[in-house]
Amino acid sequence: MTKRFIEQVFARPSQPAIIQDSRCITYSQLDLYARLVASQLSTRNLPVEGPVVVLTCPGIEHIVAQIGILYAGGTVLPMDPDLADGEIRSRLEAAGAKYLISDTRNSGRCSAQYNMVLNGNDTLLKLMEEQLEVVSFPILAKFPIQVAQEHRSHIYFTSGTTGVPKAVQILAQGITRLQNLWTPTGTTASISKRPQMIGHINNVSFDASILDIWVSLIDGCTIAVLARDLLLNPHRFVSALRENSVTALFITSSLFNVLLRHGILWGEVASLSAVKEVLQTRNGPPGRLINAYGPTEFSVFATVHVVTMDDVDKGRLPLGKPLMHTDLYLLNDSLEEIEGEGSGELAIGGAGLARGYLNDIKKTNKSFILIPNKRFPGQRMRVYLTGDLVERQADGELVWRARLNNEVKIRGYRVNLDIVEKNLMRSGLLVSAAAIKLPSPDGSTASLVAAVTMKNPRTKNVQTLLRQATSNLPKYMIPRIVVLDSLPLNRNGKMDRRALELLLHKGDERDDFQDKLAEFRRRDMLREDMEIILKLIWSYIIGIVTPEDIESDSDFFELGATSLNVASMTIHAREAFGILVPASVIYEYTTLKRLAVHMDKLLQGGGAHDIDNLKQQWLSDVMLAQNLALPDGSCPDWTSANEGRCLVRADTEEQGLQRILANLTKYNLLQDPMTNDAHLSKLIPVLGDLSKPRLGLDQDSFESLGLWASVIYHLGAQVNYNQPYTIHRPANVIGTLHILELAATGRPKALHYISSIAAFGPTGLLKESQISEDQPLDPYIDSIVYETGYGQSQWVADMMVQTLIRKGFPIAIHRLGFVLCHSETGIGNQDDFMARLVVDCINMGAYPYLPNQRKELLPVDYACSAILSISLSNSKNLGKVFHITPDNDATTSSSMDMTDLFQEINDLLGIQLAVLSYDEWLVRLSSFGDTQDLMMAPLLPVLTEKVYRGKNSMGGARVYGQFSD
Repeated sequence: MTKRFIEQVFARPSQPAIIQDSRCITYSQLDLYARLVASQLSTRNLPVEGPVVVLTCPGIEHIVAQIGILYAGGTVLPMDPDLADGEIRSRLEAAGAKYLISDTRNSGRCSAQYNMVLNGNDTLLKLMEEQLEVVSFPILAKFPIQVAQEHRSHIYFTSGTTGVPKAVQILAQGITRLQNLWTPTGTTASISKRPQMIGHINNVSFDASILDIWVSLIDGCTIAVLARDLLLNPHRFVSALRENSVTALFITSSLFNVLLRHGILWGEVASLSAVKEVLQTRNGPPGRLINAYGPTEFSVFATVHVVTMDDVDKGRLPLGKPLMHTDLYLLNDSLEEIEGEGSGELAIGGAGLARGYLNDIKKTNKSFILIPNKRFPGQRMRVYLTGDLVERQADGELVWRARLNNEVKIRGYRVNLDIVEKNLMRSGLLVSAAAIKLPSPDGSTASLVAAVTMKNPRTKNVQTLLRQATSNLPKYMIPRIVVLDSLPLNRNGKMDRRALELLLHKGDERDDFQDKLAEFRRRDMLREDMEIILKLIWSYIIGIVTPEDIESDSDFFELGATSLNVASMTIHAREAFGILVPASVIYEYTTLKRLAVHMDKLLQGGGAHDIDNLKQQWLSDVMLAQNLALPDGSCPDWTSANEGRCLVRADTEEQGLQRILANLTKYNLLQDPMTNDAHLSKLIPVLGDLSKPRLGLDQDSFESLGLWASVIYHLGAQVNYNQPYTIHRPANVIGTLHILELAATGRPKALHYISSIAAFGPTGLLKESQISEDQPLDPYIDSIVYETGYGQSQWVADMMVQTLIRKGFPIAIHRLGFVLCHSETGIGNQDDFMARLVVDCINMGAYPYLPNQRKELLPVDYACSAILSISLSNSKNLGKVFHITPDNDATTSSSMDMTDLFQEINDLLGIQLAVLSYDEWLVRLSSFGDTQDLMMAPLLPVLTEKVYRGKNSMGGARVYGQFSD
């Protein structure tokens, strides 16, 4: 490095090397000052690679110190002056640094064994002149001392995405290779001809400052030192760039809001919308806009790509080509290289590799690994695992997809924050987006929140954003959305997620929440008071809105509420109003005004009329399919069919197939011989939606599907124990209607409708111990009033299907019990009711005493085998109803109640769970959720709700059970 710099000193001695405000020093002056610093360090016996802390303000003194340290053979440890003194001392000790160079402003903050103070402004020159009088030329001439290319030049503390500082050891060869950044090589990436003036704006403790300082100096450019507070005022910043004739600037994507001849952005994923805006600006785009990629562990840069409108049109920002002496590899989970198209973790090898993490062999060996060297068979090469998921596309371009370790766990789900942000940015409405895991005010739960800044500041409507997220993400990855004027940045110009969390909490504004509620309870409640109290409750439990943000037509869920907030809402509503507000009511009446009106009615003792209206709705929906006509002819033999089609929500067939494969992977079904490539090639995704007319298909496609199909299996349903019938109706009732319409279109075909024993509701109300397959559902309309919205939708859909069976349609109904995991592998849905219940009970060491409460549990492989066996006997079993449940014979019953289940768990795991009454268990469950992740948390409303004669829904055995009255 120093050799390259000396070459520039001889080539351009009088050229300005650094400009800072009114000060300017030339290359020859900079060289002289650096030699003087080196001589001072030499007299203090600085060892080779000895770390020297530089604690100065950015600018001339800091750069002089860095060069002087390297002249003396040391290692530069740049320190941010804005860090707390304790943090500075901690890093100094971690690096074992005994040498400290500071300026007058920072000289008294901490000390080392050897201290040197560089005075600023005019006194620097005076100091150097005084030292020249006592330092002879031969002493200065021995600097810089000769070191190897593998010399450790810098140590940078970087937390990456883990939040724990790691000391990365940068080597000189990793920086000198960047001298080729501006020079075309023909085989590796370059940017353009060398710029004259490079802006220095990056934090000196941030590895990006290597680019500002060392790429400039070894290439003979002039450094223009820019005050960091300019970033707070974009107009002043742009003016400063013009005044200093800055032609290149290295800047993080979060600070990407300026134009210049060469704009290089990296450090985070750039916004395509921001890139498009800059490239299409009326003032003219920058001469070159560069997307650069590289971690600190690879000396800042590994790849560069010149951004064009073609990239924007394709909806991607490629990482680009590798710089000289840089090799890129995509690795699978087994750390084997992926050839051709595909996605995997990006690994980087070459001259830019850091030595590793200082004094941390374990982390170094985990991140810096050896892989087979294909250029030299039998040998291995060292690479750095970036932790970035990257896709190599058909044209060979590499595109960043997500951070592999940027996952958080929310309500038992693993959520990649990068994927959430990218999906929101695709809307084209945003300047920026940041997704975080936000703890609730009391710390008992956490939710997924996305803070966004809008392109149009006057636009606060998030409906389009929510639709965008809902169409591309699973429900558990749909965030609350909060619109902010700007997102907080840290000292390095990157997103400050901790500051964002504090900003979103607005904790001080909710301190008097309970006091305000108490004030309203002390007086006669008026109608307008209801809305005011609900505003307080919503603001408190959502945590990211103030009461002033909430209007009469504000929607609870559009404000960012989740199912966990519904649970809190039922509790706070009971405390505030002294009445039970079922979770289904909150889902039904989602706006402030509608909820207030309904709750006012509840306070007045209303509600019976609503039940009558609901029954009328059910009976009306049952008749929706009555006009469908049976096609002429007989059902074809479908057992020899060689192709299957699966309805899936997706934008493309490839995306649809990937969703199907993702589910197969989740349940380890790709290992099954029946899911080999030959069989998978026969599976065709049909892009549509159950709830939409014609399943979301156009008329021709729908009719074509009806003519093609020889049998239909309908297993799709929405299941949510909290949501009311109206929410389940589109998918479960209207969706079933659309399937029946498909069955009535084209040629005759068998339909196997997968229903549930939930269609009977709480059967104990009718005092029955058994229900036969041929038993009519009609009498159960009174019992399903006490069922969940899901169970109510099952009753309606089942009844609707039976109307067509009575008309002669070739349909079989399969009513399932509660389907659990595979009987042999144990793999199942970890997020269903039973999985959540069992996990939470084991974790807290207790289960509820619920005798005679049966879920009719059965393994998924048994259920599938039974459905297939029944459907293969096509003509014999059509027109019938089948209950697929455990054997309930009096002598050989395999059905177990909840008590039997947990006793079996005790025996299998060798543990002893305590048995509690339901109310005691519920109290323990709620308190357990205050300190632990509670999988049952979203279900607390349905567990605590009194649904019949003062009994809880589960204590009264509402969910798939019978009332033990």
